[in-house]
Amino acid sequence: MRIYGSLLGVSALRLEEMIRRAERAGIDGFHLDISDGCFAPSLSFGPWMATDVASVTKRPVQAHLMVVKPRRYFGQLAGVETIYFHVEASDDPEGDIRAVKSMGAMAGVALLPETVIERLKGIIRLIDSVLLLTVRPGYSGQAMLEGSGERIREALKLREEHGFSLVVDGGVEPSRAGILRGVDAVVSGSYVFGGYEPERRIAELKGALGD
Repeated sequence: MRIYGSLLGVSALRLEEMIRRAERAGIDGFHLDISDGCFAPSLSFGPWMATDVASVTKRPVQAHLMVVKPRRYFGQLAGVETIYFHVEASDDPEGDIRAVKSMGAMAGVALLPETVIERLKGIIRLIDSVLLLTVRPGYSGQAMLEGSGERIREALKLREEHGFSLVVDGGVEPSRAGILRGVDAVVSGSYVFGGYEPERRIAELKGALGD
């Protein structure tokens, strides 16, 4: 199971230091939550941050667009491996998927906790990856919502039929390892970088997840 470190809660003054330390600790990649203050209530940073991070690491970088009209930002995400946009924020999900792929990136669709998995069925044949949110979007440090295990199991069944990569984002920590069994990757921010000790936290998470 791959672990992507979310940089949402990391101080800009220590960003490159935390990237380097996480790399040495064996992180599989980095995850950038880009929020416009409209789709999600918080304002994080612009797409340039994902491009900057991609320029200083050889690990894969994912961009998670929590924005309205996501296609406006695709062209600003050079070097990003996977671009996730929210199906709830898109007027044309199929067109957005094709636009991402035309850039040479993998196309991912993100789902809010309240969005039914069936929402994917019209576009599932085109999707490379699904980002299943298990917290409310926009803020780091939240606990995984009740009922997340059932949603993960439902998404795993759909993955077996269609072959996309399933990534879980929100409240990921060692105590949730049982719920996360079978997914392809997880995103963890506050657990990995909390206390600015990624070496210990990544080792603990990898151990719990069976890596």
